[in-house]
Amino acid sequence: MGGRDYCCVVGCSNRRSDLPKGYAFHQFPKAPLSRRNSWIHATGRALTGKYKFVVTDNTKICGHHFVLGRKNADPTNIDYVPTMNLPLASSNAETPKERHRQAKGLLTTLIIPGQNVHTYTSDHAYHKFWVHPNATKVTETGVQCQPRCENKFQQTNHVHVQQTVDAITTVQKATQVTTTSSLLQIKCRQQQKLIMNYPQNYRLFTRRKKHSKMNCLKHKFCMETLLTNDENVQFYTGLPNIATFNALLEYLRPKAERLTYWRGKQTSTTGHIGNRGRVRSLSIDNEFFAVLVRLRLGLLVEDIAARFAISKTHFSKLFNTWIRFLRLELELLFPFPSREQVNEHMPPSFAKFPNTVVILDCTEIYVQKPSALQAQRQTWSSYKHRNTYKILVGISPDGTVTFVSTLYGGAASDRFIVNKSGILNLVKEGDNVMADRGFDISDDLTKMWCHIKYPSFSLWRIPVKCQSG
Repeated sequence: MGGRDYCCVVGCSNRRSDLPKGYAFHQFPKAPLSRRNSWIHATGRALTGKYKFVVTDNTKICGHHFVLGRKNADPTNIDYVPTMNLPLASSNAETPKERHRQAKGLLTTLIIPGQNVHTYTSDHAYHKFWVHPNATKVTETGVQCQPRCENKFQQTNHVHVQQTVDAITTVQKATQVTTTSSLLQIKCRQQQKLIMNYPQNYRLFTRRKKHSKMNCLKHKFCMETLLTNDENVQFYTGLPNIATFNALLEYLRPKAERLTYWRGKQTSTTGHIGNRGRVRSLSIDNEFFAVLVRLRLGLLVEDIAARFAISKTHFSKLFNTWIRFLRLELELLFPFPSREQVNEHMPPSFAKFPNTVVILDCTEIYVQKPSALQAQRQTWSSYKHRNTYKILVGISPDGTVTFVSTLYGGAASDRFIVNKSGILNLVKEGDNVMADRGFDISDDLTKMWCHIKYPSFSLWRIPVKCQSG
């Protein structure tokens, strides 16, 4: 039963688990007896004698020995009896060892009464066996009968013998296998029918596939179902409209298709072209969309991974990869603005400070207390009285973010971060930088022929006054 089924044909070692899809194991037919004997003879087993083959309910032949992979109950069909990949049909072997030796040839025999025996390989086995119910062996001259039947024929006259032979011939013709030409005609008709129905079947298949895909997308969290209008784009990604999202995506696509997912310090930056790992679980569009959703909505990794039907580990690698990629690409796409570009969008409240190009301030992010003592000292903020990361942010007078530094420990001073972040390399001679009084960078800016403005904040909505450093 099940995986324990095996083929009884001599020389065949197929099991149920070995057969491809569409092939099966078939039990021996119980009637008519001629068909049953034909099956036994096709397996290369003995019908009588000391090694007579006994058929049980568990004796089966695999579909590998049928032209179409399955048996057929129609006597005129090619698969009425096994015909493919068989041992020698007319075997004279008396022992199983001899039969197995003869089966190595994997030849099959075409036997038609009144004609010579023709031998074919398994690729041309368009034939059938027919064995008389009382027959023990098929030879070139016809059917050789059992001894008891032979004595009966000897006692009859020539007329009775001729009648018996005619009767046998009639039964043979009734159950005779279709010839090669008939089989080719049947296959031609089947192929013609398939060709005629192909356009209709292809349209039906395409329609069903499209319908199934649309039903699947309706219940899926992805870019195709959510970014259908500008409001959704702004809500999920923070970008103003669909056109901006598509333009930014097309700009990033050529390089995004050649990304190597981030694997920590083991990530290779060279030699990865053409060997980028496994196939992407998400498309480029949905990877970019997932990253923007996390940045915009602040969803947890577990939440986004469940929404996009991927693992948490995979999304974590994906997010780290895209963050580093966007940092490099967007820095080139949105460079630090010049004084002329800032003046074009200068608000009226800054009319008295026309040369102001950037407003600087530091912000801190709470982090978990590190276990290492040195890391505790580096991240301890005397201002927040907690362990933090510190980052320098610069905006233009109209509120556009124009500069973001890397993360520093909370113990780092504002002046240290300004000097290390590279912001001083972006300002030009004559530019004004506005900052809080805690930024003691007037000496550094003076070396660059720049000026710093310290706004003096007052309560009760009194107009802000700025003092030069």
